[in-house]
Amino acid sequence: MKKLYDVAAEALNQRGTWEQKQRLYYQMRHDGLRRVNKPWPAAADLHFPLVDMNIRKVKPFWESQATGTERLASFVALRDQLAEDTSAAAEFFDFEIKQHTNFQGELVRAIDAMLLRGRGVLKCVVDPFDDYRLVFEAVDTPFIIMADGAD
Repeated sequence: MKKLYDVAAEALNQRGTWEQKQRLYYQMRHDGLRRVNKPWPAAADLHFPLVDMNIRKVKPFWESQATGTERLASFVALRDQLAEDTSAAAEFFDFEIKQHTNFQGELVRAIDAMLLRGRGVLKCVVDPFDDYRLVFEAVDTPFIIMADGAD
């Protein structure tokens, strides 16, 4: 247990520079940064939301890529059964995901993170305390710990 803790602590310590950059990017995106070298003494510190404007433009494209198909998933039966049964299972799965889960809201958050940071992670788990329903969560990349050798 101590060895695992040491490995996790070392991984967290090694990404300090990356976390600092992420903090600056967040501040730059939402509040703007003050100029270090102003062109003249009373020059204004202006914040122009160029990143947000570009993300807003392309986000609908990525949302339609994920949800624009007829169904979110297709199934293949491992045993002989009617094709209608397999199709009905796919239709039911699509209905459940779109109507009874938080998939679409979390998908938007994951797409935003992908467009901002280059990677969007959408975690799906089953909640045993809520009738085994699927629960989705967009995981922000600073909260992911991976070993050095992982891909």
